[in-house]
Amino acid sequence: MKLAAIAITFTTLLATSSAAPTSNPGPVSAAASESLTALKRANSCGASTFAVDTSSQAVVSHCQTILTVLQTSTFPSYNWPLDGNWKSMIAYDTCSFTARTTRNGRGQIGNEDVSDLLRDSVRNANRGGQVGARGVMSCGGVEVEWRVARATGNEGGTFIPGIGK
Repeated sequence: MKLAAIAITFTTLLATSSAAPTSNPGPVSAAASESLTALKRANSCGASTFAVDTSSQAVVSHCQTILTVLQTSTFPSYNWPLDGNWKSMIAYDTCSFTARTTRNGRGQIGNEDVSDLLRDSVRNANRGGQVGARGVMSCGGVEVEWRVARATGNEGGTFIPGIGK
């Protein structure tokens, strides 16, 4: 079953990401000052603003694949410093969920936050099988900007096999 293979691969990626740091961190990219913690059901953020964004849309079914994996697997919770760049939390084929803090500071986002925002994006921003959305929320007192958009393959982060098809 394809979904089982994705879940197994995702779990393998997660296990790889929690190994000791090396000069080549593997499938999960994290700066030395970042911490990565595996949490089964992490909900670190409050309510979010929501806007449809048609500038860079993903295929809805690819975002739904990510949702299925998030609902059946452990997803890493990230702490990251503001560096002006978007950080990809997870991506599959054309769909990518990315986030960044909006001011100096560290933010944390968990699998429940990502799952909730992806689900709401698919429900509320689906335009003919394409989805793009963005918003801002508070995560542990830090303002975090997020977006669901077309994956380019250059985001870094955790990728489910299929990116770059």
